[in-house]
Amino acid sequence: MWRNRIAVYDKNMRRLCFITDAISINYNLKLNSLHTAEFSLMASSNNNQYCRPLNFVEIFDNNKRVELFRITPSILKKSSSEKVITYQCEHVLATLIDDILFKAHSVGNIGTNTAQAIRYILDRQTVKRWNLQECDFVNYYLYNWENENLLSALFSIANPLSNYIWRFDTTASWQLSLKRINTKQKGEVRYKKNMVGITKTTDPTNLTTRLYLLGYGEGDNQLGIKGNYIDSDTINQYGIISKIAVDRRFQNEQSLLEYGKCLLEELKRPAISYEVETIDTDEDIAVGDTIRIIDDEENISELMRITEISKTDISGRNELKYTISNKPRDIAQSIADLSDRQRISDLYSQGSVNIDSVSYCDNADSNNPAVMRFFISDKAVRINAVNFIYSLKAFRAYSKAAASGGGSTTTSSGGGGTSSSTASGGGTSDTTSVSMQSNITTNYATYGGSEQMTLENHYHYAVMPEHSHNFKVDSHTHRITLSPHTHDVSVPEHSHSIEYGIYQGSTANSAIIKVDGNIAGSILPDTNFDIAAFLSKDSEGKIQRGTWHTVEIIPNTLTRVEASLQNIVFINPKGGSDL
Repeated sequence: MWRNRIAVYDKNMRRLCFITDAISINYNLKLNSLHTAEFSLMASSNNNQYCRPLNFVEIFDNNKRVELFRITPSILKKSSSEKVITYQCEHVLATLIDDILFKAHSVGNIGTNTAQAIRYILDRQTVKRWNLQECDFVNYYLYNWENENLLSALFSIANPLSNYIWRFDTTASWQLSLKRINTKQKGEVRYKKNMVGITKTTDPTNLTTRLYLLGYGEGDNQLGIKGNYIDSDTINQYGIISKIAVDRRFQNEQSLLEYGKCLLEELKRPAISYEVETIDTDEDIAVGDTIRIIDDEENISELMRITEISKTDISGRNELKYTISNKPRDIAQSIADLSDRQRISDLYSQGSVNIDSVSYCDNADSNNPAVMRFFISDKAVRINAVNFIYSLKAFRAYSKAAASGGGSTTTSSGGGGTSSSTASGGGTSDTTSVSMQSNITTNYATYGGSEQMTLENHYHYAVMPEHSHNFKVDSHTHRITLSPHTHDVSVPEHSHSIEYGIYQGSTANSAIIKVDGNIAGSILPDTNFDIAAFLSKDSEGKIQRGTWHTVEIIPNTLTRVEASLQNIVFINPKGGSDL
């Protein structure tokens, strides 16, 4: 039975063949990184027909399964004596590189934990190969990706975490897990026992005791942390050694801070690593395990983590090479990654400062305040200021009368009533004396009786001398009783003409300003004032986005209010459509 063999599968995981004539089989397993492998075949081997690009290969070392890889480049080497084809391979986790997160994606924060963020990425696979098996972490960091492949996004989820390891199971359905590293000792490597060589490297190049942190944005609007930097607990030992970590993927201060703490934990001491050549045994030691390295001659006894396991030729000498370090990752690579991200971020704008102006004018009084409403977009990454100014002017009206269409009015029924005049005490009145004459003409008249007298038409002439009449009115009263009744009044249709014009009234001399219901201190008229501190906040103490805010101006009397507001914000350009 072949102890070292390679099984080849097509893209649908159907096995094509076993390769037993491979040469120069080697592999390199790295902590929290893509594993790689390589093997060669003679150009004359029939098995070359199965080793097509992106087919899968399963490598065994001394009957122990190493891992599942996929074929990437192949290199043909030809000499005078032979032709050899070398196949380079990468771990099948690299299949996540085939899919991308197109444009901008934001996941996490309140309500979305670490496991849910991982599933968000895995759900975007075109071919559903990978599933989440276990996640030991429950955090609510905010993640932002833009035009990234799924593998880069997946690895970025663990960046704010410490002491973690990605583990994989590809024996059946492909499962991945994000686990806490077990710090319990798994084994030991001792010189002259199972160790045949050791190389120790101490590198203070990236030693950092003070780390400045910057995230998303530019200039004054770039995300930072409170105090701008964090210090390590080794600052007294090594002094102040400052570096800047810029990672514009972070748009949340807490996520940026947690990431910085993890990075500083790795940088606060010189990097110490050992390359140990050991005899391959049956011990089940894997990348991420903690082992003790012992060399009595050099007075070395340290408990450290395996960050890399490699074998140069599984068909040759039975030796493994361990890279053991006091760092969970390659710090030089971490700093290089930060620089690369910064250069990539510089290729596109992070956003822009936007000034949104709102003007307002209306009449108001103490019972009917002037109310301004303005909206802050949820794309506002940073709110620089909300400047407010107002003036109190004379109340203003624009007309005196309005047209009417006529109508009828009926008075209410009366209940009747009695009215008495004031009692009088009597009195005497004299007529005025006048001098007058009177002529009276009498017509013909006949009177019957025992005697008969006939009067012909004639007249009498009488002279009344000047005289007067005197009469006396005794004390008396008048009493009038009105029975119940109504009055009906009908107003015919008519109109009133409007008298146009601008008519001014009173002017207030003070006002109370409320911002989202909060009294905004003493704000005098015609004074520019930043009201940002009084705006309503969310559960994290940040000004609420994606909602309306209000400013109320409550004058002490009837007046005209004129106000202006400038909302100065830094806007994230992500999202929307090209219209």
